[in-house]
Amino acid sequence: MKAALITLFVLLSGLLGALTPPVSAAQASQDRVTIIVLDQSGSMIRDRPTANPPARASDPQGLRCSAVRLLADLATPQDALGLIRLETRSTADNDLAAQTIVSPPIIMGTRQARERFKELVRCDDAQHNTPIADALARAYAELEDIQRQRSGTPFNGQVLLLTDGAPAPQSERQRQAIAELVPDFARNGWPIHTIGLRLGVNRQAEAIELLRTVATRTSGISYGDVDDPLALQDIFLEFFARQTGRTLRPGTLRQIGPNAEYALNVPAYATRIDVLVARDTPAARITLHQPGPRFTPVTEGVPGVVLLSDDDNYY
Repeated sequence: MKAALITLFVLLSGLLGALTPPVSAAQASQDRVTIIVLDQSGSMIRDRPTANPPARASDPQGLRCSAVRLLADLATPQDALGLIRLETRSTADNDLAAQTIVSPPIIMGTRQARERFKELVRCDDAQHNTPIADALARAYAELEDIQRQRSGTPFNGQVLLLTDGAPAPQSERQRQAIAELVPDFARNGWPIHTIGLRLGVNRQAEAIELLRTVATRTSGISYGDVDDPLALQDIFLEFFARQTGRTLRPGTLRQIGPNAEYALNVPAYATRIDVLVARDTPAARITLHQPGPRFTPVTEGVPGVVLLSDDDNYY
């Protein structure tokens, strides 16, 4: 194996572990319904040499989809995940409709449910514009429908919005529609968390401000703007840790060569540990070993050990 760039993350559970950040007991006990609005506009996979300024494709490898699949693998039986593709199928100026909802919320209670959701997360067919207003309206309708179905039983509804651009087409009309929709999310206690991808690099200051405003006015978290799509896995891990009150030990990017080793120290208070490795190449292979003179590999057959995923190219 050639040298590869990897990032090692550790999620811990235990009585002495500091929460990241603290969540209330009521929040922790309630079901969570997260609608992921995932940008699939053409700018994700195609360069735009005629743009002003010219722009490179934001995520040609589809690393944003790996980050979403990672969230599904980590999800608990309390989590339900839904997916909306943020794209239009034409370049027409009057086409403001987001692509239909790819998946209504699916409870992540079984491996089969997680795999079914992950199969729907595809980044190989990005299309045209960025109808953020309509996508958020569809997300709101999904949460409202769940609210009716539950007949007053509380749940934590929320939206996680990831985009590499401002609303398009008819940006100003969409911004007005978003401004009118935001109070509805806030009134129901449904935050919109936002992530920007390569907005600063492509000089989209207004898009950065829009994401910050939407998050702030709905009591959501603005995770800012990232230049490297490989960093999205870090953000999705932080998002999961915040939801569940688990401790996230941040990862450090390092280059590893063939047969390289890294020692992982586990604190005594830990009752559960998740080891996650982000990699920049599908060729990288990582094995977890028990401590001891023979470094016995840890496999899924060992009691208490579960392999979440080994089928993604980047984690």
